[in-house]
Amino acid sequence: MRGTTTECLQHYLGPDATYLRNMTYLRRFTSATSKAVIGWRVGVAGPQREMLLKVRVFLDVLGYEIEGFSNLPEDVKSLAQLLAFGCIIPNSARRALCFAAQETVNRILLNGKKLTREQEQTLSNYIRGHEDQLETALQQLRDSTGEARIAGGDTTALQVAIDRVSELLASEPDRVRAARIVLKKIKPEDLDRLKTFCVILDSEAHWTR
Repeated sequence: MRGTTTECLQHYLGPDATYLRNMTYLRRFTSATSKAVIGWRVGVAGPQREMLLKVRVFLDVLGYEIEGFSNLPEDVKSLAQLLAFGCIIPNSARRALCFAAQETVNRILLNGKKLTREQEQTLSNYIRGHEDQLETALQQLRDSTGEARIAGGDTTALQVAIDRVSELLASEPDRVRAARIVLKKIKPEDLDRLKTFCVILDSEAHWTR
């Protein structure tokens, strides 16, 4: 699914059948209160600043395409993930990247503020030094939310991928190439289930594990 943070969050928390389970995963990652999550679900209020960053990272890992986040440069997104996972602390990152104020980092991560070429290179070097730590954290989150991502209900990452492939088949001129980009995000063990849905591509694509 693609949409704003609020739309994706409400989609993830949507059906009553999976709401409590999915809320538990979200609260565990963000440390948000039940009251706050309920407010997000009904649209009374939305997450802000550091909490907004954590929510966006969480939903992104589950496969949602979030406006203002999914299109960030990869290194910027990696910085957001490192902060959301607690692999690095804000002040440490700010100093390492030579930013004068934390607000500058927030504008880059939450508002899409552009970096200079020098800042891009500094950030790239910084991210390279934390790649292993980040990959471990990402895998742990994927493992801990496995049920939410691949089991029942239409809030799963598999369903998100299926929805996205449907859109691509209907709108993209190079259907196979575009679909493969999406399929790269799906775990190998889920491909058989996705193949069944994507039988329309069988004559044009070579499925690999």
